[in-house]
Parts: sequence; C-alpha cells; structure tokens
Amino acid sequence: MTPLSELIPGSLQKIKAIRDSNYLAWIRKQQCIKCYRKPCEAAHQRILGNGGTGIKPPDHDAVPLCHDCHVKEHNGCLTFWGIGVKHETKIHVEKLRDRLIERYEKETGQLIMENKR
Repeated sequence: MTPLSELIPGSLQKIKAIRDSNYLAWIRKQQCIKCYRKPCEAAHQRILGNGGTGIKPPDHDAVPLCHDCHVKEHNGCLTFWGIGVKHETKIHVEKLRDRLIERYEKETGQLIMENKR
C-alpha cells in the first residue's frame, strides 16, 4: 500500500505542516496594520500563493488586523495593499510579512525556520 505522504503533493504537505501558535499569539498582540487598534486577529494572506481552496495559508503569512478590518477584508469592502496590480500587491504583502517575522524574532528570540517563509 502506498503511504499517504507519497499521494499528497509536496507543496500541500509543506503548507499543512506550517503552524506556529506562538507566532499567531504574538500577531494577535500587535496593532491592526490598517487602523492601529487592538486587539487583533491573525489574518492569513492568500495573495502570497501559499494557500488555496480549503487550505489555510501558513501561519507565517498572517498579519494583524482588528476584527472590523478583518471582516471588511474578507467581504472585499476594504483592501490593505493599495490599488496596484496583483504582482505589486504581493510584493508589498511579502515585505510586510518579512518585517513582522523579523520583529517577532528580535522580540522573542525565537527563530522562524527559513523554509517556513
């Protein structure tokens, strides 16, 4: 019998495995990146291409949004990345994500493995 790990494409295995409750807890303590309010929720960003239908993106692709801004984002009523083309938006979100990870690593002393980015 073929092991399940051989039936699931490598990229899906990688995405499902990248969960970090410590990072999400830290994200929830930050200010909302849109309106600067607290408390926040961890808003997973699908634009980075690490998720898909029915697959939550890795926790390291999350950014802090207050509940109201998170709901508006999901409803398409509010965009946080500008009106530029999708490629430019993705670059902006990647830079924001990388800055958050860098701050997290400095503040907590916990390193996020390179392959989790």
